[in-house]
Amino acid sequence: DNIKYIAFRDTYGSADANYYYQQRWNAHDQDEAPDVREMLGEIKDEQLKNELFDLFRIEPLLDKKIILLSSGELRKFQLTKTLLTAPRVLIMDNPFIGLDAPSRDVLVEMLQQMTKLKSVQVVLLLSNPDDIPGMITHILPVKQRKCLPIYSREEFLKQTDLIADLFP
Repeated sequence: DNIKYIAFRDTYGSADANYYYQQRWNAHDQDEAPDVREMLGEIKDEQLKNELFDLFRIEPLLDKKIILLSSGELRKFQLTKTLLTAPRVLIMDNPFIGLDAPSRDVLVEMLQQMTKLKSVQVVLLLSNPDDIPGMITHILPVKQRKCLPIYSREEFLKQTDLIADLFP
């Protein structure tokens, strides 16, 4: 329970993502779709809830249908829902996939704010070196399912041959 993993490939949950993309454009399906408030469920830790709702600006989204959220709003929802479980480690798999430049900037800002929450350690799994945010302190490159030596962010970014090899 102390480690949570979010993959942003299937942003809408366990159902088929294509179904939800189609559903998003079918107005008659909106009535059956849950809203953000329903999906968040009962929240026990009121202080944590207030911190997260403020951090990710969730309040305006509460009555929105989940299928009508933008990519950025979905990430905010997913992060809030996951962080409400108070994980010690949050692993995010390619959180920048599918986001436009302004949404990427918002996500980086959210990540910077999350790193200020001393109770959670954020681990990003990235497939593009350009996605490495400035607040990242250490990088553990993985090649063919094997961990390479750990680098500080600065040391890693100087390893142009390694980066070219890892990200062809």
